[in-house]
Amino acid sequence: MFEINNAILEDVKRSFIIPPHPAILFELEQELNKPEPDVGEIANTVAQDIGIAASVLKVINSPAFGLARSVTDIKQAVMFIGADGILALIRGLKLKEAFDQKSCCISLERFWDTSTEVANIALYVGQRYKEQIPVENLHTLGLFVGCGIPAMAVKYNNYIKVLAAANKNYDVCLTQFEEKVYQTNHAVVGYYLANAWHLPRNICNLILRQHELDYLQGGNFYEDKLSYSILKVAENIQHTEKRYVASYDWVHVKEAVLETLCLSDDDYQELKEDVRQDLFL
Repeated sequence: MFEINNAILEDVKRSFIIPPHPAILFELEQELNKPEPDVGEIANTVAQDIGIAASVLKVINSPAFGLARSVTDIKQAVMFIGADGILALIRGLKLKEAFDQKSCCISLERFWDTSTEVANIALYVGQRYKEQIPVENLHTLGLFVGCGIPAMAVKYNNYIKVLAAANKNYDVCLTQFEEKVYQTNHAVVGYYLANAWHLPRNICNLILRQHELDYLQGGNFYEDKLSYSILKVAENIQHTEKRYVASYDWVHVKEAVLETLCLSDDDYQELKEDVRQDLFL
């Protein structure tokens, strides 16, 4: 298991431009910390940001959420998925606004398209396990899991070359390329950003440990193992759908992931087809 300490975090803090914690998240967190949070106040806070409000409704009404009827306003959305669920969605949505394309050496549009697809697949798959895990957190995890990548692309002008080299070599993890060139990697940087944005501790840890191939063999909480497994399924389905090849981690974790999710190979193939039909067609 990768060990992180204060010295590593201080180095990231000094070296990287980490987007500040958005004001809307601070306001929502303050309300949620009250003994009796006001649903109306939460809805009003979200509704003031028209773009975010529209994006929240778009996610909730997407096929990934699988609702039987449409949610038409933010207050209804808060009542449906809860204030914590709304906060989880907004964290991910605000992340997309946090980095400036002008200072980034990779295409942020392409990056966020991929991250959104992973998040939506994770949300879709998570519906099967919604009695065991908050599905909104899966959407947040899908969007934040790679958030260290744009931070590195802002700091290092040659990062696009490292990313391209990794994309051509499916036998080596991106973090290995990053460590060789920069002595750090996107999982560590993403962990720091997630902490700075007050994400739940388990999501922060999953971001840090996203490429640990033996994660499911460790003594981790079952809910975290479910989240890790759903993330790996989502990443691999997105990768095979768009790049026609399995993701780096999949060959190493497939057996343990399917066992954790109680899926056979046939079940997984059916799930892939369901995702393709409902989310990609």
